[in-house]
Amino acid sequence: MGEAYQIVAFVDLEDAAMLHTAKRVIRWMHDERIRGDALAPEESPEARLRPWFEAVGYDEARIQLELAKARNRFKQRIAFAPGERATEAMTASPESPSHPHASTGIELVMGWNIHGDARWGYAGHCPTCHRQVSNLHLRGGPLMLAAAKLESDPRSPLVCVDCGAESPLRSWSFDPTLLVSPLALRFANWRPLRTSFLEALATVVGGRVRTTSEVL
Repeated sequence: MGEAYQIVAFVDLEDAAMLHTAKRVIRWMHDERIRGDALAPEESPEARLRPWFEAVGYDEARIQLELAKARNRFKQRIAFAPGERATEAMTASPESPSHPHASTGIELVMGWNIHGDARWGYAGHCPTCHRQVSNLHLRGGPLMLAAAKLESDPRSPLVCVDCGAESPLRSWSFDPTLLVSPLALRFANWRPLRTSFLEALATVVGGRVRTTSEVL
């Protein structure tokens, strides 16, 4: 098992508020000593990601495409070491999380993304007909195609195979949880986050926060 991420997505945000909210969240976590200093970005994320893409079965052309997209995504991420009071945001245990490189600690992710675990199959609930669409995957098919367009089109649609309606991906709900948002926090290898911490974050941003997880 690699890095285990808890993801907090700010699902009510729109583009116009993203940068202002990101600055407010960064400042609040600094003031509360939840985060420490910014970490240098990974010099070669390809070394970590290539084995994963190969395991999925991508050919070399697809691997190069996914690596190029990953490099662009890393430009929209800022990593921080855990702060002195980071454990107060977590349940149990006084031990401090480790942070040997930029994929550990806290990541602030800016830009429209879908957040969840690519290992699983998902059931989507159509916002138009309210039926369940099964066997959706982030590694291929219509869900992957809709997710790939999010960065350039926040209203990227997913077509319901039952009623034929095209609805924005962010209006669908999924089981297990997938979340679409323009801003998120990723906590690598942290214990479960306290409800009080999540409630405080919601107050800071003035909107809902929702959580999901991912293992890389």
